[in-house]
Amino acid sequence: MSVAESREKYLIWAEPKDPREDGWTTAEPSSETADGMRIDRNVPVQVAEGVNIRVDVFRPEAATEPLPVLLCWGPYGKHHTKDIPGDGIEPGWTSKYTAFEAADPLYWTRQGYALVVADARGSWGSDGDLYAHEVREIDDVVQTIEWCGTQEWSSGRVGMSGVSYLAETQWLAAARRPAHLVAINPWEGFTNAYSDHSFHDGIPEVSFTKFFAEGLTGLHRVEDPFAEAQEHPLLDDYWQGRIPDLENIVVPAFVVASWSDHGLHSRGTLRGFERISSEQKWLDVHGGKKWRYYYRPDAVDRARQFFDTFLKEDAANEVSDWPKARLQILDTEGPVIIERDAWPPRDRLERSVYLRADGTFGDVSAEPATFSYPAKDGSVVFDWAVDEELVILGGMQLRLWLSVEGWDDADLFVRVEKILSTGETKTYNYFSVREDGPLALGWLRASHRVETDEVWSTDLPHDRELKIPAGAVVPVTVDIWPTGDLVRPGETLRITIQGHDFMPVVNGMGQRHDVFTDGVVSIHTGAGRDSSLFIPYLPSSALAE
Repeated sequence: MSVAESREKYLIWAEPKDPREDGWTTAEPSSETADGMRIDRNVPVQVAEGVNIRVDVFRPEAATEPLPVLLCWGPYGKHHTKDIPGDGIEPGWTSKYTAFEAADPLYWTRQGYALVVADARGSWGSDGDLYAHEVREIDDVVQTIEWCGTQEWSSGRVGMSGVSYLAETQWLAAARRPAHLVAINPWEGFTNAYSDHSFHDGIPEVSFTKFFAEGLTGLHRVEDPFAEAQEHPLLDDYWQGRIPDLENIVVPAFVVASWSDHGLHSRGTLRGFERISSEQKWLDVHGGKKWRYYYRPDAVDRARQFFDTFLKEDAANEVSDWPKARLQILDTEGPVIIERDAWPPRDRLERSVYLRADGTFGDVSAEPATFSYPAKDGSVVFDWAVDEELVILGGMQLRLWLSVEGWDDADLFVRVEKILSTGETKTYNYFSVREDGPLALGWLRASHRVETDEVWSTDLPHDRELKIPAGAVVPVTVDIWPTGDLVRPGETLRITIQGHDFMPVVNGMGQRHDVFTDGVVSIHTGAGRDSSLFIPYLPSSALAE
């Protein structure tokens, strides 16, 4: 059986949404000049199997020399602007030409660039069938990059820009090392389609994944990624083909991440920065809303400086002097920016606080205790009364000794809240558009735990299930997604553990997971079973540097 036949055998097709319902009208090529741009729409780019990808090309009307090229690739419609309530984008930050999650053609052509915006294979007017981030799509991206680099109006130097799906595409394409790809700017894009998106460390995500699947639009067959996820509950070849080889990425990269996209992009974007092999790479981490930050004028200007350096080979700007990591630290009194020469920072420290018999975290206690709750509708709550001023920086870990009665597995949902000295619960930006989130969240299906000498590892296998034997007490590590937050004495970190979701879905934004487990879950501590909270941090003096 050929690779193509194997793909067909396992694909599940959705009923495609008619693109005409969302304002799309034609795939016919056309040209015009407007607002100082030459605009060529629906230009066919032929890729494998004779498929034509449709792209819109925006160029400065007065250009006489070859231009550096920015490519934005996604399935959401190159003609399509979306008004998302609560996104924070202010009037004037984008033009009427700006496609959803893509760069603004009016801005970039005025900066001396050609901007190419592509509709992925099978989406809108592009030929073929739509396979979200499958190997075939990335083949198309690579060929389109090469097309961009060989046009008569192109300088041969191509970069990529865009948010979310358009950032995930950059990781996947850059790992292939196309000859004309010179630089990338992945703006909040996960790097593991399995554990960052569809299965949160083993727990099926069934709301946003379904929301994404239902929005895919095309004239032909559209793969149903939600149905596929149900068919592939473990990390198998289906998922491996959608996970980039990050270490194979060597082009310069300006990576933007946030503390505020838990359950989608926060963890994976930071993982991407850490693992790529690029010698020239910079990280910017914020705590706001991703679309607002992408289009914010000062952030756009930083992206321009980056691309000018590598696509225009302009050594006159300040990129070489940028800190390797620019980090926004959240604080009740307002965010603070700190700079470091690496991520994770070389001066980052670590500490653990231990679960005690009274249900608080503190010093190690030998006194044994067990805390139990019904998996379907119960919870347990533990508090750490903060004893020093420090900056939590990165992903915490909840390290637990666990047993289950009446079941052989457990889904662990973990929420970390900051309780202020006034008793008020601090809320944070969350999932792109919301402002009512906790400090941090974590997830784990216990059967996906590590069983090695590195008991507290978060490098989970996800390719098998390790059930919990009756009567056994096993160690598990819940990876709490990263944050950067100043906490003070008098404040409390409140950790809630339960077997069902915390966050409701609003306008499709949020998580809703299957309730999987039954029985009673027990957490043990003391007497050699030291359940604990692991905290990476900087001393608060770091904010004054």
